[in-house]
Parts: sequence; C-alpha cells; structure tokens
Amino acid sequence: EGAHYDPGEAGSATSKAYIELGVDMVLTHDIDGTQGDGRGIIYNLVPKYFDTDDEVDLNDPSSYDFEELDKVIDNILATGSEVYFRFGASQNDDNKFPEEGTEEWTQFLQDLTTMAEHIVMHYDFGWDDGYYNTLDYFEIWNEPDLGNEICDGGTAQQYRDLYKTAVAGIKALDPSLKVGGCALAGVLDFAEDFFRQCAREAIPLDFFSFHLYYRRMEQLESYV
Repeated sequence: EGAHYDPGEAGSATSKAYIELGVDMVLTHDIDGTQGDGRGIIYNLVPKYFDTDDEVDLNDPSSYDFEELDKVIDNILATGSEVYFRFGASQNDDNKFPEEGTEEWTQFLQDLTTMAEHIVMHYDFGWDDGYYNTLDYFEIWNEPDLGNEICDGGTAQQYRDLYKTAVAGIKALDPSLKVGGCALAGVLDFAEDFFRQCAREAIPLDFFSFHLYYRRMEQLESYV
C-alpha cells in the first residue's frame, strides 16, 4: 500500500495512521521540507542555483540544503516504509525550462543531472553527512505531458532528453536503484513516444508510472 507526502514525525497522527494502514511505500510528491510551498523538491534543495544569479558549484555540498528534506526522509523511514523519491519540479510560474536547442538548455540539462546524482550520493552513499542505501525508487519528474502546466514550458523531447541523461548518471552511481517515470497525467501519445525512444536507444526504464484520473479512465483502458 502506497501513500504520498510527509507522514510527520514518529508518533504523529499521520505517522501512526500510515503504520496502522500498512503503508509500505511513500512518495515524496510536492514535498519541500515539512511544510512545502509547491515549487518542487529541487528548487528548494539548490536555492542558490534557482533563486540567484550567483555562480553555483553543483559539486560543492554548500550549494545544497538537505536539512528539511532529511526530516521528511527520516519521517518516512520511521514508519518502516520504502522511499519513492520524485525528482523534479511542480507547477509554478517561476519554474521554466530554457529554450530547446540553446546552450542554456544544454547546460541546464547537465545541471539537473548533476543535482540528481548528488541526491543519490546523499541518500545512498553518505555524501554531505548523508545516508546509506535509503532510496528504493527514483521517479524523474511529474506529469511532463501537461506541457506548460508542469513541464516548465518544455517540450516532450526535452523531457525525454532529461530522462535519458539523468537515468544514465544515476545508474552509473547505483545500477541497482530502480529509476523510471514519467508520472503521466494521461496524454497517451507522449507515453508512446517515450517508450519508443527508451526501446530504440536502450534507455533503462525500471518502472513506468501514470496517474489514473477518472476523466481519462476510458482513454487509458483502451490504450492498455
């Protein structure tokens, strides 16, 4: 049985409910520390990169702020659940992809991959006073098929490029970590193109995730 969002500290009502219900996997969806502001994990994890014009060294531990996210991970582990880590951003007018085909996009793609790698390093390899063998599933982004609403103004191809690059970096660190996506909202041609590229280029896809909204039920049933 799965759930998402922070269960709260051990002994809290939500944490007790997770345990009583037998929740054994918790997704870090829309978590930005214990309160959350809707921007998505990475925007608050590397604030200097997204909120300032300063040059940021993404290999330097001081560029990252894991404090609040560590609390959430601790809360999940205290319930005995596995961690289903969602890497990405949420719907917010401040969150934008650079234009496809530009030097800015190429650099942004590499920077996002570096961030993903250091998240894995922190939670699986102890980097920056971190944890060991904590992550179980690593989901890349959320509902990128909704275009401007979620994918930060990016294109479907940009998402596929992001997935390809990020999964390669993550698997180079930990081949056993299960990596997948796309947490689709239900745009089926997006899924088909994603599958085709993964198959054509032998891109690892350990699991495929989608959101079964009622209004898209018939569409998804016919697709499956």
